[in-house]
Amino acid sequence: FEDEDIKRLTLAWHKEVVSDRVEVQLEAEALTKTIIDSNRVRELAKNPLLLTTLLLVKRWVGQLPTRRSILYGKAIEVLLMTWNVEGYEPIDQDEAIPQLAFIAFTMMKEGVQTISLKRLKEILYLARKEMPEVLGYSRLTVTEFIERIEFRSSLLMLSGHDIEDGTLYPMYEFRHLTFQEYLTARAVVDGYYPDRKDDDTLLTILNPYLADENWKEVVPLTAVQGGRKIQPLIRHLIDLCKKSGRKSLKSIKRPFNINRRSSIAALLGQSILDEIQIPPDLLEEGLECIARRSLDAENLIIPLYKGKFGGKFLEIIQDNLISSDEDLAHLGNALGIITLEQIDWTKDVLSPQLAEKLIMMLDDESKIQKAAGTMAICFIAFYCRRGDNKKELLNTLGDKILPILYSDEQYLQFTACWAFAWLGNTNSYTPVHHPEMISRLFEIWSESEASDIQYVASWAIKDMSLIDRELKPLPEPNQDQIDFIKKQFKSKEMKQSSASLKIAFYWKKPWNDEELAKMVSSNFRLVEDSNKINDILIALGEAGKAQLKILKRKLKDAKI
Repeated sequence: FEDEDIKRLTLAWHKEVVSDRVEVQLEAEALTKTIIDSNRVRELAKNPLLLTTLLLVKRWVGQLPTRRSILYGKAIEVLLMTWNVEGYEPIDQDEAIPQLAFIAFTMMKEGVQTISLKRLKEILYLARKEMPEVLGYSRLTVTEFIERIEFRSSLLMLSGHDIEDGTLYPMYEFRHLTFQEYLTARAVVDGYYPDRKDDDTLLTILNPYLADENWKEVVPLTAVQGGRKIQPLIRHLIDLCKKSGRKSLKSIKRPFNINRRSSIAALLGQSILDEIQIPPDLLEEGLECIARRSLDAENLIIPLYKGKFGGKFLEIIQDNLISSDEDLAHLGNALGIITLEQIDWTKDVLSPQLAEKLIMMLDDESKIQKAAGTMAICFIAFYCRRGDNKKELLNTLGDKILPILYSDEQYLQFTACWAFAWLGNTNSYTPVHHPEMISRLFEIWSESEASDIQYVASWAIKDMSLIDRELKPLPEPNQDQIDFIKKQFKSKEMKQSSASLKIAFYWKKPWNDEELAKMVSSNFRLVEDSNKINDILIALGEAGKAQLKILKRKLKDAKI
């Protein structure tokens, strides 16, 4: 189903099953929006059978449960108890759930979503052998159970035929992967899995799979169903998260990407998002861990902010950004994403009304509001880069950020430099009317001890449009500054190497124009943005002409 199909069936179902009153149709439209706005629920609703199941859950419960584990559990209950009542009697949940959970866990452990009838029967016989206290008096034989589950509930269904050990067998799979994941979590919590031991814990069972992408939904679903037993698991996830390497700002090609996720940070974040039972101190530690790794779990930032712990999450982001000289990229990134949500930003849109809202944030007496507005502009500059009609507004916003660049607060320096990096990269701001800002960017780059600040300051210098060096945007350098530029030119980081050439161009030292032209054209690895490199060569006049021809030939040969 597409979104329009989901809406059409939902409206038609309510009209047929409930009534065609106006208030019922309005309720159906609101339910449609709820389904479509939730990625996980929408994935279920794409299947017509499962959408109908969700509608039955809503009618049965009175509302569509917002917590995933409850929703999935109710959906399974509907399929077992109320589906196809004309053809088959309801299935005893106390008999069905343990067997389905045992199957789901075994399939998940084996890394499969489809199994043969032969293997399915083997698993069910093993379940009855290992769980006699649960299944010792099952009323249905294994064969009857498989048939009843398929035709009565469609939870486990025939999906085709395949050859196994030289024999053609029917192949079975769960109606939706979500049900396999949910039932696996039930298996872990309730002990419905092979080789169970009395001293097993949620952590000992899940620990081998924490880095497995296929278990990324099972872990949080287990956590939310585990009640108070999950605290050792969450403690372990936090410890793993702290030990794991952070994604570097240098590896990010665009401001934020809601589809990016990293296993440990995402497992922790999704568990918290599902409203697990967790004491306040452990919750705050977990939220801080996610905030300091927001570049690794960006798809969870907005859901966490809009969830039960959203206020605390934003407070932790702000407090850590203000007080820390580490993880500024992650913390600033999280603040920027939340700010875009707060101002109701629509992608690729920058209206005068939105610009005015951002200016109010930049003019606010609260420094953290200034930082939030600056980060929002940073991201908007990237996403509005193709609209020439927006560059005037962005240039105005850049002028409003300029005073923030001169702040003594590290986090404000960082947000301002990052914003100017993207404003420069997208040609949305020029320093021609404020040449002194180049000197300030260099000062921050050369004097800051925070690696994230050094990086975005050099990036801003590199990508700011070249201006006439006769405007003297930089004072005469001392020997320490010259040595700094020489060292940065040798850096393996392209933005720092390129920025050093820009500074040398304005200084006219430590290299003369002929030397600088050769360095620009010969350092082919610096050609990230050939137009900006060309600008330096063109500005170097005669000294750059010959090298420009060489560079163009290199670019042509390399098909750049």
